[in-house]
Amino acid sequence: MAFGHGYWLHLDGRMLPIHEHLSAVLDAPEKFDLRGVPRQGMRESPDAYRERVLSEVFRNGWIRVRSHGGKTVFEYWRWSPELADAVWDFIANELGAQFGTIQMGEVESGRAFGASIQDFLAEPRRRRNPPVRKQHPAELLYLMGRTLGQGRGAVADAR
Repeated sequence: MAFGHGYWLHLDGRMLPIHEHLSAVLDAPEKFDLRGVPRQGMRESPDAYRERVLSEVFRNGWIRVRSHGGKTVFEYWRWSPELADAVWDFIANELGAQFGTIQMGEVESGRAFGASIQDFLAEPRRRRNPPVRKQHPAELLYLMGRTLGQGRGAVADAR
């Protein structure tokens, strides 16, 4: 992905190419399931305003995709199987051969992890008798996130 270009992805499959994430939201809040343009509080700093607006968009099921420091960064509210599917679909259909290193950032918990193309290409070791079940890349991506502590909010919310 070229520097200065990004996307908003939604868990339902919508994809919006953008130049700057906050500007895209403020220009068309209805596309992001917002009721009007959120207003900046009188004592709210620009950074706090940005964080508040983007957090609301993340909670509405949107995933921020951008290129940063040579890797593709995905930011989202909470890790889930649907999110892993949406991210993998984007990797497979949009990044393709450009897929090198990704950074996954869960906004709710502040937890993040990275992965590279090698994580998805490695062949599993074969045992003598049992057949090896090859995992779908989205399932592997989901399991990586869960192993590294993402998606825990869903468990805490259920209690």
